[in-house]
Amino acid sequence: IQASYVEVGRVTGAHGVRGELRVEPSTDQPAKRFKAGSKPCWRPSWPDVGVLKMRAVRPLGKGEEAWLVALDEVGSRTQAEQLRGHLLYVAASDREALRDPDEFYVTDIIGCSVLDQASGRLVGQVVDVFSGMGTHDTLRADIMNSRIRYCMIPFAKAICPVLDLKSRTLEVAPPEGLLDM
Repeated sequence: IQASYVEVGRVTGAHGVRGELRVEPSTDQPAKRFKAGSKPCWRPSWPDVGVLKMRAVRPLGKGEEAWLVALDEVGSRTQAEQLRGHLLYVAASDREALRDPDEFYVTDIIGCSVLDQASGRLVGQVVDVFSGMGTHDTLRADIMNSRIRYCMIPFAKAICPVLDLKSRTLEVAPPEGLLDM
């Protein structure tokens, strides 16, 4: 998907027989992203259309860990099942402006080149960000020229001291052995 869009959710399955979708949000503001009448983009597009209109939306249960979404274009469980695994995207321009210059959206880190701060050497590229793995988020970086394919890097200021989104680089000062594991 183009850089002008950001992921806000993933369809995890169908709910009921009328074509409702169970959606797992990947946004911290699902109530803003999942609204009746909104038209997020869906990838891969289905059926050959990238935009489907949300008819009704509600949280599933008491929390906001899952949402039920009804679409104008989907009326049966069979159609809803075909959307399992699809991702929902909204225009990046729909995100709220950040107030602090040190703030950024997690999705903006993905794709950044990882540089060893001491040597300036290109280490790899950030391919994913995981939260809930301890005190800090954890970055998964594909490592270049290594017998291993990836490395998990704690996204702590001491280990990741410089993030430059304009140049799409993340400087790391890894503890000894982190990149050699």
